[in-house]
Amino acid sequence: MATHDRPPTRDAVPGTTRPSVPPPGRRLDFDAWCRLLTDELRRYLPAVAATTNGRGRVTWRYGGQEVTAHNDRGCYRIQLDTRWGELQDAERHDEHAAATCALTILMRARDSMSLSHRNAF
Repeated sequence: MATHDRPPTRDAVPGTTRPSVPPPGRRLDFDAWCRLLTDELRRYLPAVAATTNGRGRVTWRYGGQEVTAHNDRGCYRIQLDTRWGELQDAERHDEHAAATCALTILMRARDSMSLSHRNAF
């Protein structure tokens, strides 16, 4: 029997396009969660700059745009620009949530680039 690197997942509901969601992983504190999110962003955009703005706040910059994350009493929030709103991780705080937030930021950056014809984050 083959071994798998991934944890088991809950199956998607038949007939839907919703992907399988892994069970919650090891809970990460805000700093570790942001480091993981930064690593995911840099996997696709190596030039992303990450800075901390005091305790519980991180800002990522790329192409003149910025995205800010902060720890709001245990709810990890990512503030995108005013058009796109925000993302939040209120419960999981694990690798899957950080990777999903990173991919969402990248997808919105791609959409923003195609709408504005400029290099946006």
